[in-house]
Amino acid sequence: MPQPLHLATIALIGLLLAGSLHAEIRVGQPYVRATPPGAANSAAFMLLHNTGTQPTQLVGARSSATHTELHRHMMNGTRMQMRPVNTMMIPAGGKVELKPGGYHLMLLGLSGPLRRGESVEMHLNFDNQPPLSLTIPVLPIGVTPQQPDRQHHGAEPMPHAEHRQRTMPSMNHNHQH
Repeated sequence: MPQPLHLATIALIGLLLAGSLHAEIRVGQPYVRATPPGAANSAAFMLLHNTGTQPTQLVGARSSATHTELHRHMMNGTRMQMRPVNTMMIPAGGKVELKPGGYHLMLLGLSGPLRRGESVEMHLNFDNQPPLSLTIPVLPIGVTPQQPDRQHHGAEPMPHAEHRQRTMPSMNHNHQH
């Protein structure tokens, strides 16, 4: 009959091993698109890099700006259409780029414009790791973190978003349409 101390040791080793195998997400070059006056929607873009040994899925997001949904542009015959998706798979050691014309996070029903220089708090929820909290800069339409803002000659590219992992309540805001 196993002794309680042995069972506790085995359980602790199991927890340590499971924790070391989970996905680890790094976020690069995030930005939210600024909106013209009267626009009710915007989008967030970024590079999600899974540096872990296990695949993970982005299963939800929420933001300080509005209701947030996971979306993807897809070809439907000869027409490009935007559709909500339930998840975004990020393979172990792989990357998924959220970009115009592909996967992105839709910010729906904005209460006011998003202006250059502002930031949006974003929380990303994954299926097998703690949520990520980000502070994402708002950039003008046509400007990405890789290219300087044309209004500021010689400006440096935007740095990576400030991000931190922490446990947060469920953030799954996926809706079937």
